[in-house]
Amino acid sequence: MKRRRFIQNALVLTGATLLLRFGSTFFMVYLSNRIGPEGIGLYQLVSSVYALAITLSTSGISLAVTRIVSEQSALGNAAAARSAFRRGLGLSLGLGLLAGGLLLWGSDWLGRVILGDGRTVLSLRILSAGLPFLSTASVMRGYFLGLKRPLKSVSGDFAELLATAALTIPLLALLLPRGLEYACCALVLGSVGAEAVSCLYSAALCFTERLAPQGQRGSGMNRRIFAIAAPIALSNYFRSLLSTLENVLVPPSLKRFGADNGQALSQYGTIKGMVMPVLMLPAAIMSAFASLLVPEVAGARALQDQRRIDFIVEKCFKATLLFAFPACGLFLRFSGELGRALYGSSQVGTLLLILAPLVPLMYLDQIVDSILKGLNQQVYSMKVNTADSLLRVTLIFLLVPMMGLRGYLIMFYAGTVFNAALSMWRLIKVSRVRFCLWEWVVKPILGCALACLLTLPLPGLAGGLLMAGSYLLLLWAFGCLTRKDLSWLAAAFR
Repeated sequence: MKRRRFIQNALVLTGATLLLRFGSTFFMVYLSNRIGPEGIGLYQLVSSVYALAITLSTSGISLAVTRIVSEQSALGNAAAARSAFRRGLGLSLGLGLLAGGLLLWGSDWLGRVILGDGRTVLSLRILSAGLPFLSTASVMRGYFLGLKRPLKSVSGDFAELLATAALTIPLLALLLPRGLEYACCALVLGSVGAEAVSCLYSAALCFTERLAPQGQRGSGMNRRIFAIAAPIALSNYFRSLLSTLENVLVPPSLKRFGADNGQALSQYGTIKGMVMPVLMLPAAIMSAFASLLVPEVAGARALQDQRRIDFIVEKCFKATLLFAFPACGLFLRFSGELGRALYGSSQVGTLLLILAPLVPLMYLDQIVDSILKGLNQQVYSMKVNTADSLLRVTLIFLLVPMMGLRGYLIMFYAGTVFNAALSMWRLIKVSRVRFCLWEWVVKPILGCALACLLTLPLPGLAGGLLMAGSYLLLLWAFGCLTRKDLSWLAAAFR
């Protein structure tokens, strides 16, 4: 029954996340075509600083609430679960107000000195108003995940996406004629308004979630939240700081290679705002499973159910790799067509082709990171993520001024391989799962290669559908998909 419920929740969240990712990706395509690569580059610069402020405002509290609520719910202690949620909500609101005040106070210095572009200052000031809404909404969604109410958690994202589009499109039409600075302001105004809508919507959902008051609240709840959130927060602070530094370093490093300011922002915007959303679009399916894994693994760990933990790790490893390889194949096979169809750009297609081989590692790293957090391995994740960020910043500083865009791509490859390899090694070490190289890697790669060859005469959608169907049939023929796997899915649908 537990397995069946996990699959059902995953299917619900997968469908919802797919719709969200498709919506957000195509909305970004719309924005890219309206304001161009340079405008997207400017927006991504602002977003890099905002991401640092978000990290301060959330500080790992959402994950701590998810873990404690899932553990206490598994033990039948609803009072402690509700207490954790209330404490987490108060902490997140305070941190959101603090982060918003700091961003407002430092916006001029951040925009002119750190980002080196005065056009970002006004957008940073506007974004400071959204942090309290964002931080509290994240805890509410973490609470729903801990209670295994995935649809309630993700519905807040739907509200945010719809509000973003409804607010941004008219604002962009109004402000774009005034230049890229005001176009960027239109985007952030839409984002702040959408975060307020999402927060109010999630708060309304919380009133519908009535937990029976059984069990005891438990003592030291703030201490428990801090014990989980602190290492995650420290990791996220440092990594977000390094990530912001990474993003801030790219345009000036490209300029030192020889590009002017507009070209540097355009190249940066092409990768961060155009290529990466498309490359990560299929990962929406994996993201749904990843968000459920923390409470699922934490609950099994609280009950000392090692058999269930092993089952989850094995199935997630296998499912992720079986899915990631054909996604990689689709990008290798149709990269040029995707670049032209979405952006009218051959450069986007070329970059998709270059980065496609990293898709399996990027998708798998999401899953592995979630499982490690559920197994109380967040300190190790902190060390790996910090080392990865240091590696990326160092390589940008050394390679991009000498090699330009090629140096950035080398950095991206090195960081992705480094992070994924160390995380997978740790998970295999702390769990009892055996990594089946032949079944999970060799056979799927062979099936993907054969499916790509079969679709060579067919372009576009027809070729993609034929490739997906051929790949599934080959997995069945190779024994990677079994009758037992299909019976689990069928049971969940029933």
